[in-house]
Amino acid sequence: MSKRGSAILLVIAAIVVTGIFGYLLNDLIHFNYIKETGIKTKATVIAVTSTAIHNRHISKSGIAVYYDKEGYEHEYHGYIGSSGTGKGDTIDIIYDKDNPDEVIKQGDELWLQISTVVSGTVSLAMIIFTVWAITHRIDKKQIRCVHQNVTNEELARVVREYMPQTREKFAKEKKKNRRIDKVTADEYVENMLRSGDGLVNFYNNFKNITENGSVYLGAIIRPLDNSIFSELGDSANERFTTPAYVVYSTDDWFTEHPEELISISQGLCASLYGGQFDNPDVQLINAIASNSFRPFNLEYCGALSHGRKIYISTVVLSKFQLCNQKLCNRLIYIVANPSVTPYATVLPAWYWSMWELSAF
Repeated sequence: MSKRGSAILLVIAAIVVTGIFGYLLNDLIHFNYIKETGIKTKATVIAVTSTAIHNRHISKSGIAVYYDKEGYEHEYHGYIGSSGTGKGDTIDIIYDKDNPDEVIKQGDELWLQISTVVSGTVSLAMIIFTVWAITHRIDKKQIRCVHQNVTNEELARVVREYMPQTREKFAKEKKKNRRIDKVTADEYVENMLRSGDGLVNFYNNFKNITENGSVYLGAIIRPLDNSIFSELGDSANERFTTPAYVVYSTDDWFTEHPEELISISQGLCASLYGGQFDNPDVQLINAIASNSFRPFNLEYCGALSHGRKIYISTVVLSKFQLCNQKLCNRLIYIVANPSVTPYATVLPAWYWSMWELSAF
Protein backbone atom coordinates (compact mmCIF):
# COMPACT_ATOMS: atom_id res chain seq x y z
CA MET A 1 0.00 0.00 0.00
CA SER A 2 1.23 3.48 -0.84
CA LYS A 3 2.10 6.05 1.86
CA ARG A 4 -0.91 8.12 0.82
CA GLY A 5 -3.24 5.09 1.07
CA SER A 6 -1.93 4.24 4.54
CA ALA A 7 -2.46 7.82 5.68
CA ILE A 8 -6.03 7.83 4.37
CA LEU A 9 -6.84 4.56 6.18
CA LEU A 10 -5.35 5.95 9.37
CA VAL A 11 -7.49 9.08 9.15
CA ILE A 12 -10.63 7.01 8.42
CA ALA A 13 -9.93 4.74 11.42
CA ALA A 14 -9.51 7.80 13.66
CA ILE A 15 -12.80 9.27 12.39
CA VAL A 16 -14.66 5.97 12.99
CA VAL A 17 -13.33 5.57 16.53
CA THR A 18 -14.09 9.21 17.30
CA GLY A 19 -17.61 8.73 15.92
CA ILE A 20 -18.18 5.75 18.23
CA PHE A 21 -16.98 7.81 21.18
CA GLY A 22 -19.32 10.67 20.20
CA TYR A 23 -22.27 8.28 19.96
CA LEU A 24 -21.57 6.73 23.37
CA LEU A 25 -20.95 10.12 24.96
CA ASN A 26 -24.28 11.37 23.68
CA ASP A 27 -25.98 8.27 25.10
CA LEU A 28 -24.28 8.79 28.45
CA ILE A 29 -25.37 12.43 28.60
CA HIS A 30 -28.93 11.48 27.73
CA PHE A 31 -28.83 8.63 30.25
CA ASN A 32 -27.74 11.02 33.01
CA TYR A 33 -30.42 13.51 31.97
CA ILE A 34 -33.16 10.90 32.37
CA LYS A 35 -31.61 9.73 35.61
CA GLU A 36 -31.63 13.29 37.00
CA THR A 37 -35.05 14.43 35.71
CA GLY A 38 -36.93 11.20 34.99
CA ILE A 39 -39.62 9.43 36.99
CA LYS A 40 -38.80 6.30 38.95
CA THR A 41 -41.25 3.41 38.91
CA LYS A 42 -41.54 -0.37 38.97
CA ALA A 43 -41.92 -2.52 35.85
CA THR A 44 -43.29 -6.06 35.92
CA VAL A 45 -41.51 -8.70 33.84
CA ILE A 46 -43.96 -10.41 31.51
CA ALA A 47 -41.47 -12.40 29.42
CA VAL A 48 -37.83 -13.50 29.40
CA THR A 49 -36.64 -13.32 25.79
CA SER A 50 -33.00 -14.43 26.11
CA THR A 51 -30.44 -15.68 28.59
CA ALA A 52 -26.68 -15.28 28.13
CA ILE A 53 -23.90 -16.84 30.18
CA HIS A 54 -20.47 -15.19 30.23
CA ASN A 55 -17.78 -16.25 32.69
CA ARG A 56 -20.47 -18.02 34.75
CA HIS A 57 -22.46 -14.80 35.00
CA ILE A 58 -26.05 -15.09 33.82
CA SER A 59 -27.60 -12.11 32.08
CA LYS A 60 -31.27 -12.01 31.08
CA SER A 61 -33.14 -9.82 28.64
CA GLY A 62 -36.89 -9.57 28.48
CA ILE A 63 -40.06 -7.48 28.37
CA ALA A 64 -41.53 -5.61 31.29
CA VAL A 65 -44.63 -3.41 31.53
CA TYR A 66 -44.97 -0.21 33.50
CA TYR A 67 -47.44 2.67 33.82
CA ASP A 68 -46.65 6.34 33.52
CA LYS A 69 -48.06 9.04 35.81
CA GLU A 70 -51.09 9.38 33.53
CA GLY A 71 -51.88 5.67 33.90
CA TYR A 72 -50.91 4.66 30.37
CA GLU A 73 -49.21 1.31 29.91
CA HIS A 74 -45.77 1.06 28.30
CA GLU A 75 -43.35 -1.74 27.56
CA TYR A 76 -39.68 -1.90 28.40
CA HIS A 77 -37.45 -4.13 26.26
CA GLY A 78 -33.90 -4.88 27.42
CA TYR A 79 -31.78 -6.14 30.26
CA ILE A 80 -33.91 -7.23 33.19
CA GLY A 81 -31.36 -8.81 35.56
CA SER A 82 -29.39 -11.92 36.41
CA SER A 83 -30.31 -15.49 37.26
CA GLY A 84 -32.77 -14.58 39.99
CA THR A 85 -35.03 -12.46 37.76
CA GLY A 86 -38.01 -14.11 36.09
CA LYS A 87 -41.56 -13.63 34.88
CA GLY A 88 -43.66 -11.79 37.46
CA ASP A 89 -40.71 -10.10 39.14
CA THR A 90 -40.40 -6.32 39.26
CA ILE A 91 -37.45 -4.21 38.22
CA ASP A 92 -36.58 -0.58 38.94
CA ILE A 93 -36.71 1.74 35.94
CA ILE A 94 -36.69 5.47 35.23
CA TYR A 95 -38.64 6.87 32.30
CA ASP A 96 -38.35 10.23 30.60
CA LYS A 97 -41.07 12.53 31.92
CA ASP A 98 -41.46 14.09 28.46
CA ASN A 99 -41.28 10.80 26.57
CA PRO A 100 -42.43 7.89 28.76
CA ASP A 101 -41.32 5.31 26.16
CA GLU A 102 -37.69 6.19 26.81
CA VAL A 103 -36.49 4.14 29.76
CA ILE A 104 -33.28 3.51 31.63
CA LYS A 105 -32.71 0.79 34.14
CA GLN A 106 -31.06 1.80 37.38
CA GLY A 107 -27.55 0.37 37.57
CA ASP A 108 -27.05 0.28 33.79
CA GLU A 109 -24.92 3.41 33.72
CA LEU A 110 -21.74 1.56 34.75
CA TRP A 111 -21.25 -0.27 31.45
CA LEU A 112 -22.09 2.90 29.53
CA GLN A 113 -19.55 4.91 31.55
CA ILE A 114 -16.86 2.28 31.02
CA SER A 115 -17.60 2.04 27.29
CA THR A 116 -17.50 5.83 26.92
CA VAL A 117 -14.22 6.18 28.83
CA VAL A 118 -12.58 3.35 26.87
CA SER A 119 -13.74 4.65 23.49
CA GLY A 120 -12.74 8.19 24.46
CA THR A 121 -9.25 7.05 25.47
CA VAL A 122 -8.83 5.07 22.25
CA SER A 123 -10.17 7.99 20.22
CA LEU A 124 -7.74 10.45 21.81
CA ALA A 125 -4.84 8.04 21.27
CA MET A 126 -5.86 7.54 17.63
CA ILE A 127 -6.08 11.29 17.01
CA ILE A 128 -2.68 11.92 18.61
CA PHE A 129 -1.10 9.04 16.69
CA THR A 130 -2.68 10.13 13.40
CA VAL A 131 -1.47 13.71 13.78
CA TRP A 132 1.96 12.50 14.84
CA ALA A 133 2.21 9.98 11.99
CA ILE A 134 1.17 12.54 9.37
CA THR A 135 3.45 15.31 10.66
CA HIS A 136 6.41 12.98 11.28
CA ARG A 137 6.35 10.93 8.12
CA ILE A 138 9.78 9.92 6.86
CA ASP A 139 9.18 11.75 3.61
CA LYS A 140 8.66 14.96 5.62
CA LYS A 141 12.42 14.80 6.21
CA GLN A 142 13.23 14.59 2.52
CA ILE A 143 16.00 16.92 1.43
CA ARG A 144 16.28 18.57 -1.96
CA CYS A 145 19.64 19.52 -3.41
CA VAL A 146 21.24 20.56 -6.68
CA HIS A 147 24.61 18.99 -7.38
CA GLN A 148 27.40 21.37 -8.35
CA ASN A 149 30.69 20.35 -9.94
CA VAL A 150 33.48 21.77 -7.79
CA THR A 151 37.25 21.64 -7.86
CA ASN A 152 39.16 19.20 -5.67
CA GLU A 153 40.28 22.13 -3.53
CA GLU A 154 36.70 23.33 -3.02
CA LEU A 155 35.56 19.81 -2.25
CA ALA A 156 38.27 19.51 0.40
CA ARG A 157 37.26 22.87 1.87
CA VAL A 158 33.62 21.80 2.16
CA VAL A 159 34.58 18.54 3.91
CA ARG A 160 37.05 20.29 6.20
CA GLU A 161 34.63 23.05 7.26
CA TYR A 162 31.29 21.23 7.41
CA MET A 163 32.08 17.64 8.37
CA PRO A 164 32.64 18.59 12.07
CA GLN A 165 29.21 20.23 12.12
CA THR A 166 27.61 17.18 10.55
CA ARG A 167 29.24 14.89 13.09
CA GLU A 168 28.04 17.11 15.93
CA LYS A 169 24.50 17.24 14.56
CA PHE A 170 24.36 13.45 14.27
CA ALA A 171 25.65 13.03 17.84
CA LYS A 172 22.99 15.43 19.17
CA GLU A 173 19.99 14.29 17.17
CA LYS A 174 20.45 10.57 16.50
CA LYS A 175 18.59 9.54 19.64
CA LYS A 176 15.39 11.43 18.78
CA ASN A 177 15.69 10.41 15.12
CA ARG A 178 16.03 6.68 15.75
CA ARG A 179 12.77 5.88 13.98
CA ILE A 180 13.44 7.80 10.79
CA ASP A 181 17.15 6.92 10.73
CA LYS A 182 16.33 3.22 10.68
CA VAL A 183 16.65 1.65 7.23
CA THR A 184 13.52 -0.23 6.13
CA ALA A 185 13.27 -2.89 3.43
CA ASP A 186 11.12 -3.08 0.31
CA GLU A 187 9.64 -6.32 -1.00
CA TYR A 188 12.79 -7.23 -2.93
CA VAL A 189 15.10 -6.79 0.03
CA GLU A 190 12.58 -8.60 2.27
CA ASN A 191 12.83 -11.59 -0.08
CA MET A 192 16.62 -11.45 0.13
CA LEU A 193 16.43 -11.48 3.92
CA ARG A 194 14.01 -14.41 3.93
CA SER A 195 16.37 -16.36 1.69
CA GLY A 196 19.17 -16.05 4.25
CA ASP A 197 21.14 -13.22 2.67
CA GLY A 198 23.93 -11.81 4.83
CA LEU A 199 22.13 -8.45 4.82
CA VAL A 200 20.08 -9.77 7.72
CA ASN A 201 23.12 -9.08 9.91
CA PHE A 202 23.11 -5.44 8.79
CA TYR A 203 19.50 -5.05 9.96
CA ASN A 204 20.01 -7.01 13.18
CA ASN A 205 22.97 -4.84 14.14
CA PHE A 206 21.64 -1.48 12.98
CA LYS A 207 21.05 -0.17 16.51
CA ASN A 208 24.63 -1.03 17.45
CA ILE A 209 25.92 0.82 14.38
CA THR A 210 24.13 4.07 15.14
CA GLU A 211 24.70 3.98 18.90
CA ASN A 212 28.44 3.34 18.68
CA GLY A 213 29.37 4.60 15.22
CA SER A 214 31.10 7.79 14.18
CA VAL A 215 30.76 9.70 10.91
CA TYR A 216 33.42 9.10 8.25
CA LEU A 217 33.83 10.15 4.67
CA GLY A 218 33.07 7.48 2.10
CA ALA A 219 32.12 6.87 -1.51
CA ILE A 220 29.71 4.62 -3.35
CA ILE A 221 31.45 1.81 -5.22
CA ARG A 222 28.25 0.63 -6.87
CA PRO A 223 24.61 -0.07 -5.96
CA LEU A 224 23.35 -3.56 -6.71
CA ASP A 225 20.28 -2.20 -8.51
CA ASN A 226 20.12 0.88 -10.73
CA SER A 227 16.59 1.70 -9.54
CA ILE A 228 18.26 3.74 -6.78
CA PHE A 229 19.13 6.38 -9.40
CA SER A 230 15.43 7.06 -10.06
CA GLU A 231 13.47 9.39 -7.81
CA LEU A 232 10.83 7.82 -5.63
CA GLY A 233 7.33 7.79 -7.16
CA ASP A 234 3.88 6.80 -5.88
CA SER A 235 3.78 3.15 -6.97
CA ALA A 236 3.13 0.77 -4.09
CA ASN A 237 5.42 -1.89 -5.62
CA GLU A 238 8.30 0.43 -6.45
CA ARG A 239 11.76 -0.34 -5.13
CA PHE A 240 12.88 2.08 -2.44
CA THR A 241 15.81 0.21 -0.87
CA THR A 242 18.89 -1.18 -2.62
CA PRO A 243 22.03 -2.86 -1.26
CA ALA A 244 25.25 -1.12 -2.27
CA TYR A 245 28.99 -1.53 -1.87
CA VAL A 246 30.75 1.43 -0.29
CA VAL A 247 34.28 2.36 0.63
CA TYR A 248 35.27 4.59 3.54
CA SER A 249 38.27 5.30 5.71
CA THR A 250 38.94 6.37 9.27
CA ASP A 251 42.15 8.01 8.04
CA ASP A 252 41.87 11.81 8.38
CA TRP A 253 44.12 12.15 5.33
CA PHE A 254 41.01 11.70 3.17
CA THR A 255 39.47 14.79 4.75
CA GLU A 256 42.04 16.81 2.85
CA HIS A 257 41.90 14.58 -0.21
CA PRO A 258 38.24 13.51 -0.59
CA GLU A 259 38.64 13.10 -4.36
CA GLU A 260 40.91 10.12 -3.61
CA LEU A 261 37.97 8.18 -2.18
CA ILE A 262 36.09 8.73 -5.43
CA SER A 263 39.15 7.49 -7.35
CA ILE A 264 39.41 4.41 -5.12
CA SER A 265 35.68 3.63 -5.50
CA GLN A 266 36.04 3.83 -9.28
CA GLY A 267 39.11 1.59 -9.22
CA LEU A 268 37.38 -1.04 -7.09
CA CYS A 269 34.70 -1.56 -9.71
CA ALA A 270 36.96 -1.05 -12.74
CA SER A 271 37.42 -3.52 -15.55
CA LEU A 272 40.36 -5.91 -15.26
CA TYR A 273 41.02 -5.62 -18.97
CA GLY A 274 44.50 -4.26 -19.69
CA GLY A 275 45.35 -3.78 -16.00
CA GLN A 276 48.13 -5.29 -13.95
CA PHE A 277 46.84 -6.52 -10.62
CA ASP A 278 48.01 -8.90 -7.94
CA ASN A 279 45.87 -11.98 -7.49
CA PRO A 280 44.16 -10.75 -4.25
CA ASP A 281 43.19 -7.51 -6.02
CA VAL A 282 41.83 -9.47 -8.98
CA GLN A 283 39.73 -11.56 -6.60
CA LEU A 284 38.44 -8.43 -4.85
CA ILE A 285 37.46 -6.69 -8.09
CA ASN A 286 35.74 -9.86 -9.32
CA ALA A 287 33.89 -10.17 -6.00
CA ILE A 288 32.68 -6.55 -6.16
CA ALA A 289 31.39 -7.24 -9.66
CA SER A 290 29.18 -9.96 -8.16
CA ASN A 291 25.87 -9.13 -6.48
CA SER A 292 26.33 -12.00 -4.03
CA PHE A 293 29.45 -10.52 -2.40
CA ARG A 294 28.75 -9.37 1.19
CA PRO A 295 31.76 -7.54 2.61
CA PHE A 296 31.16 -5.95 6.00
CA ASN A 297 33.92 -3.53 7.05
CA LEU A 298 36.43 -5.51 5.04
CA GLU A 299 39.82 -3.94 5.72
CA TYR A 300 42.07 -3.35 2.73
CA CYS A 301 45.41 -1.64 2.23
CA GLY A 302 47.08 -2.07 -1.12
CA ALA A 303 47.47 -0.90 -4.68
CA LEU A 304 43.75 -0.27 -5.17
CA SER A 305 43.74 2.15 -2.23
CA HIS A 306 47.09 3.74 -3.04
CA GLY A 307 48.57 2.23 0.10
CA ARG A 308 45.98 3.78 2.44
CA LYS A 309 43.86 1.70 4.84
CA ILE A 310 40.24 1.61 3.77
CA TYR A 311 37.14 -0.39 4.59
CA ILE A 312 34.77 -1.94 2.08
CA SER A 313 31.27 -2.62 3.32
CA THR A 314 27.77 -3.51 2.21
CA VAL A 315 25.04 -1.06 3.16
CA VAL A 316 21.38 -0.59 2.26
CA LEU A 317 20.49 2.65 0.52
CA SER A 318 17.02 4.00 1.21
CA LYS A 319 15.44 6.54 -1.13
CA PHE A 320 13.69 8.03 1.89
CA GLN A 321 17.07 8.99 3.34
CA LEU A 322 18.80 10.24 0.19
CA CYS A 323 18.88 13.73 -1.23
CA ASN A 324 16.21 14.09 -3.95
CA GLN A 325 14.94 10.59 -3.01
CA LYS A 326 17.57 8.99 -5.21
CA LEU A 327 21.30 8.41 -5.32
CA CYS A 328 22.81 11.59 -6.76
CA ASN A 329 25.99 12.11 -4.70
CA ARG A 330 29.41 10.63 -5.43
CA LEU A 331 30.74 11.04 -1.91
CA ILE A 332 28.71 9.98 1.13
CA TYR A 333 29.00 9.96 4.88
CA ILE A 334 29.28 6.58 6.56
CA VAL A 335 28.36 5.78 10.17
CA ALA A 336 30.71 3.08 11.41
CA ASN A 337 32.99 1.89 14.18
CA PRO A 338 35.15 -0.97 12.87
CA SER A 339 36.58 -1.68 16.32
CA VAL A 340 33.11 -2.30 17.78
CA THR A 341 30.92 -3.61 14.95
CA PRO A 342 31.68 -5.05 11.51
CA TYR A 343 28.72 -3.21 9.99
CA ALA A 344 28.25 0.29 8.64
CA THR A 345 25.41 2.42 7.30
CA VAL A 346 24.94 5.61 5.29
CA LEU A 347 24.25 8.83 7.20
CA PRO A 348 20.77 10.15 6.19
CA ALA A 349 20.74 13.36 4.15
CA TRP A 350 18.97 15.42 6.84
CA TYR A 351 22.19 15.54 8.87
CA TRP A 352 24.25 16.96 5.98
CA SER A 353 24.69 20.63 5.24
CA MET A 354 23.49 21.93 1.89
CA TRP A 355 27.12 22.62 1.00
CA GLU A 356 27.95 18.95 1.39
CA LEU A 357 24.84 17.77 -0.45
CA SER A 358 25.64 20.04 -3.38
CA ALA A 359 29.40 19.45 -3.59
CA PHE A 360 29.41 15.70 -2.99
